[in-house]
Amino acid sequence: MPSIFTPDGTRLLVAENFKDISVLDLATQRLEPLLHSEFAEWFGSVSPDGRWIAYESNEAGERTEVFLRPFPDIGGQREKVSIDGGRYPMWSSRGSELFYLDLNGGLMAAALKLWPSVSLGSVTKLFDSERPPRGISGRLFDVSPLDGRFLVIKSAVPIASRGIDISVVLNWFRELRERVPRQ
Repeated sequence: MPSIFTPDGTRLLVAENFKDISVLDLATQRLEPLLHSEFAEWFGSVSPDGRWIAYESNEAGERTEVFLRPFPDIGGQREKVSIDGGRYPMWSSRGSELFYLDLNGGLMAAALKLWPSVSLGSVTKLFDSERPPRGISGRLFDVSPLDGRFLVIKSAVPIASRGIDISVVLNWFRELRERVPRQ
């Protein structure tokens, strides 16, 4: 599943098997593993300067958190950015803030200093939004690179009150033969 382009537009971050992050080099069309471990890592987002990746993962325990690592060489330092869980990391246009949803639906802004080394600042709640759904889903917000305004997806029906419909079809070949005329 495609996630996001790198700032220079030469690579695409891709979620594989709903648990790993790979990088597709658009020039060579080669897919290279980036974050592949026993943990689930997804929703990677590369900083505007192209030197850091923020992503969500369960590597700190059962709760999903937002982490920060160097990019593309992820072997260096690792920092936990979120407080009490986080999903959908997204960089500000200058790279001085990292936005994410906390697990209760608060849109959070974590202050960052990326040069000469990474330094985490305070985390501030900007406003309330919808609580992120469990499991894998699409990002529920985006940030305008022009003026920093937020575009937030809001469900017509609250996520918590939606039922889940599951259909199971048994003997579907027989049903198919009954519904499709033979020629």
